[in-house]
Amino acid sequence: MALILPFLPTSSHILSATAQAQTTQDRKTEADKLLEQGRQQYQRSQYQAAIQSWQQALAIYQQLKDRKGEANSLNNLGSAYNDLGQYPKAIEFYQQSLAIVREIGDRNGVASSLGNLGNAYNDLGQYPKAIEFYQQSLVIFQEIGDRKGEAAFLNNLGSAYRSLGQYPKAIEFHQQSLAIVREIGDRNGVANSLGNLGIAYRSLGQYPKAIEFYQQSLAIFREIGDRNGEAISLGNLGNAYDSLGQYPKAIDFHQQSLAIVREIGDRNGVASSLGNLGNAYDSLGQYPKSIDFHQQSLAIFREIGDRNGVANSLSNLGIAYRIQGEYPKAIDFYQQSLAIVREIGDRNGEAASLNNLGGAYSSLGQYPKAIEFFQQSLAIFREIGDRNGEAISLGNLGNAYSSLGQYPKAIEFYQQSLAIEREIGDIEGQGLTLSNIGSTLQKQQQPELAIVFYKQSVNVREGIRQDLRKLPREQQESYTQTVADDYRSLADLLLSQGRVLEAQQVLELLKIQELRDSTKDTRAGGETQGSPLNPSESRVVPPYNSVINVGLKLTECERKTPYCPERDQLRSLRDTANQKFNQEVDRLLAIARQQRGKDPAQLAQEELTVAAQKVVTAQPKTVLIYPLVLDDKLWLVWGTQAGKQGVVFNSKLVAVSRKELATTVVKFRQLLEQPGDEKELQQVSQKLYQWLIAPLRAELDANNIQNLVFSLDRSTRYIPMAALFDGKKYGSPRLAMQN
Repeated sequence: MALILPFLPTSSHILSATAQAQTTQDRKTEADKLLEQGRQQYQRSQYQAAIQSWQQALAIYQQLKDRKGEANSLNNLGSAYNDLGQYPKAIEFYQQSLAIVREIGDRNGVASSLGNLGNAYNDLGQYPKAIEFYQQSLVIFQEIGDRKGEAAFLNNLGSAYRSLGQYPKAIEFHQQSLAIVREIGDRNGVANSLGNLGIAYRSLGQYPKAIEFYQQSLAIFREIGDRNGEAISLGNLGNAYDSLGQYPKAIDFHQQSLAIVREIGDRNGVASSLGNLGNAYDSLGQYPKSIDFHQQSLAIFREIGDRNGVANSLSNLGIAYRIQGEYPKAIDFYQQSLAIVREIGDRNGEAASLNNLGGAYSSLGQYPKAIEFFQQSLAIFREIGDRNGEAISLGNLGNAYSSLGQYPKAIEFYQQSLAIEREIGDIEGQGLTLSNIGSTLQKQQQPELAIVFYKQSVNVREGIRQDLRKLPREQQESYTQTVADDYRSLADLLLSQGRVLEAQQVLELLKIQELRDSTKDTRAGGETQGSPLNPSESRVVPPYNSVINVGLKLTECERKTPYCPERDQLRSLRDTANQKFNQEVDRLLAIARQQRGKDPAQLAQEELTVAAQKVVTAQPKTVLIYPLVLDDKLWLVWGTQAGKQGVVFNSKLVAVSRKELATTVVKFRQLLEQPGDEKELQQVSQKLYQWLIAPLRAELDANNIQNLVFSLDRSTRYIPMAALFDGKKYGSPRLAMQN
């Protein structure tokens, strides 16, 4: 009988070297495929699926003792968790990856891991720490001669400094990055650097320059076929036009961006585009549509697990409900957002949420509670070094104290905000803060000084408007309407002080495009120079600037523990600056009292009335009329010809509120479009006539005026002036009226 030996399994170590190598290679190929599969899933915002693929790849690389593959997998896992807003977990993976690449001497890998750690800390709002990692990464890329990596992290440094509100420094880094990628022919890098420069210039309020960079970036992404980059550039253009008040154009760009990210399957991009569309419709006042987009965005962020995106969507929903006056609902969304950003450790997001909560409680008139939130927000922005955020929080504190009637304290906060805005070059912010100071001084019954600040605010806005002359007319006009209230406030104050000529100049700035259309002269009014300060007003500005600059340094000094050594010197400088400022204010008030009612700004008349003069002198017996519609009153300012070339301006106050006027205009339009009760039409029409023409009737008749040219404001734009009823007839056979 034959002996049958039992079958023994062959141990792996008995396999031939060739077979073992083949198995190892097969496993490595499998891991490499999983790594690539995860990359594709990540690009489609399928973060959980990507994590699963990379964890499988990691296990294989670890089994094979493939340290480089292991480091790559850990790095990728860090990126996925970073995009999910799980920053501590992301940092843990990046640190594990960093340890391995340092161990195996992979300098490029070390630089990449350091850079990714910088990205995580940047997303956490820990910008100084992010900058530290970016700089370490940059040094290595420069040492090993990796020009592409060097450019990438110069860009990242620029973004971090932009988050800190250090815009000039940010631009410097983005420009260095741009120079390198152009030199090495990296078209994708060029497009990214141009886009980042656009974001920096948009933050500075330099919208035409921002748009120019975005358009260059978009052209390159389209040329090289980078659909994701194309979508980002379109979204950036949408945000720029949103800032300009060009909401339909903004929506168009956001919709183009949305179409692309849907096509390429980028779920994160879809959610972001939907959120941008929601913001644009919010600005248009289409709140149900806005809320719908934000809810769609929120659902996607929740689906893909992006905690930061969820927090942003909740915050956007809060803004939409706050604007509608649904404050409890807004507060609920803000609190949900705050809970998430605190949970994930996003300090910048926490500060923003606290600011939003402060705004909601301020709208409810709960100013002490609002102040508490603004102060918490301010503390965080200062802690993380975000200068722009600090300026915003200070401005909000100023608004709250102004609403409480604590005007000196409000102005103190505005001054700190203004000093920072000037330091970082935030032009738009300066315009707003100067206006807020003017408004607060007006509440303090200091009209002469309020005028100085309103003029500076208008002049800042005029600088932006001059820059916007590069853009189409409708975009210029949209921006003008976003800042028009400051012009109206200044004109109102000037008229109240009997300074009609200066008020007319401000109204001309507001209406310059209409006047150019009337005269068929695209340069009528010339290159507008704003609202010039007269000599006594000009003398106030330098000492005031000294007050705010020294005040900011003193505030920063006194925040330190112990106080900085220069504290006593700074306090002395502040007292001297205040003394000089008060002396110039006293001089201004004395001159104003002497000249009250004499229209003291006797600048050369041709500088003030160039466009108006063309209208009035174009036809004999013409009057140019500016209605100025304010919340509680209506001013009529009109100019008539004096001599061959001169124009004389007068004003009259009419007791009608903005709301009553608007309601009457709507009623008038309805009666015109749906004829019915003739008597009711005449009554409504005559009411408008009594407000807009009757106050001038005596002068019109005395001077045999034949032509009325209106440069209309707010609701008056919708009145066909020739259809007004004077009590006997519509219009007038003797008066030709032109809107």
